[in-house]
Amino acid sequence: MDRMLTDSRADFSGGGGLFTAIIGEKTDGHRYIPQVIEKGAACVLLSEPEWIPETVPAGSAFVLVDRVERAMLDIALCCRQSLDIPFVSVTGSVGKTTTREMTAEALSAGFRTFRTPKNFNGQVGIPVTFMSIADEEIAVLEAGISLPGEMKRLARVIRPDTVIMTNIGVSHIEFLGSREGIFEEKFDLARELSADGLLIVNGDDDILGAKDLRLPCPVIRAGLGEGNDVRAVDIAERADGSSFTAVFPDARVRVDLKVSGEHMVRDALLALAAADHYHVPLEAAAAKLSGYEGFEGRQKIEESGGVRFICDYYNASPDSMRAALKVLKDLPGAGRRVAVLGNMLELGPDSLKYHREVGALAADCADTLVTVGDLAEEMAAGALEKKPGMEVKRFADTDAAAAAADGLFLPGDAVLLKASNSMKLGRLKETWEDKHRSTQM
Repeated sequence: MDRMLTDSRADFSGGGGLFTAIIGEKTDGHRYIPQVIEKGAACVLLSEPEWIPETVPAGSAFVLVDRVERAMLDIALCCRQSLDIPFVSVTGSVGKTTTREMTAEALSAGFRTFRTPKNFNGQVGIPVTFMSIADEEIAVLEAGISLPGEMKRLARVIRPDTVIMTNIGVSHIEFLGSREGIFEEKFDLARELSADGLLIVNGDDDILGAKDLRLPCPVIRAGLGEGNDVRAVDIAERADGSSFTAVFPDARVRVDLKVSGEHMVRDALLALAAADHYHVPLEAAAAKLSGYEGFEGRQKIEESGGVRFICDYYNASPDSMRAALKVLKDLPGAGRRVAVLGNMLELGPDSLKYHREVGALAADCADTLVTVGDLAEEMAAGALEKKPGMEVKRFADTDAAAAAADGLFLPGDAVLLKASNSMKLGRLKETWEDKHRSTQM
């Protein structure tokens, strides 16, 4: 049994697998135990004994624990102890997935590289991830948290050899209190590093770049500022991406990316610093990065029906909004620039202020602002305060915006779709694609 499955709809054939009966906000995994046993699950991890069948099906086993999620982490720790390969772990407020993917790409120039699948970066996803590692030579794991204490539990399991920290923003500040509190929680991952380890941080971040990060291991700062150990110079934006020269203490390498924005350059620098640490030739690592085209829903640029969509609707925070709006503003060859922005969640008592500030920034970066959701009303207010004559269109929800999508965009437009994942802004692009497809039939 080498698979841990959390979804009762999964394929349990070919080895059965371990089904974990998690009690979530919307459903209870225990309800699906009969179904997964019938489909061939080899074992069920559960916390509610009344769900154990009176007659245990042949070939099946049940393990009763106090809390399924904690047991999953214990299993992951056992897996970690049996794996004798380096682990690179990526954390931060925004840019984790992009940096994870870029780091895995760069390292793949020298190693068979495992990377966190999908968004399996938390207390449930990390155990699933560990049971997926096979014969790879190095692993790149993403670590994400939203509540105090979560990173300590993840760090105990991951036991990283290298940690990459992308930035310290305000994502999940509602639960973590302050940016300083966010730093302390995320830094718990780095506290697991030994003297043989390495910490790589975004040196341009005002917290990571300024703090005395006292650890037993070396710290490398990467970024655009002159004080960084690894930095980017000669940055050039193109219609299809960006390019720059990465400067190391004893080497330089030219990098061409198919993604745009200074934040993408920083993510690439973090990836190259990791590759260099593991003795991957920089030219080979840069060549791998040149093939990276973005990750679905995370600022991937796609063209449909004459419109260039910047698809960045997986998640949103003030920091990632700023970065995405700058990409929209700087995108070469664009006609009209349209920012479709929706609610940002988990921002605490200052949420309205953050939304208003993003709206003011949108006024500098877009010709037209489309807001979706109740909180995004503050974005409209911020934009009109900054630029009273700006074209602003407001929608109560994504359904209403999707119904009007036919009149929101025009061929030649560059359109940014950006909001927290629950807003489902990707539906606007799907609606536009459906309309364009029907006109071609």
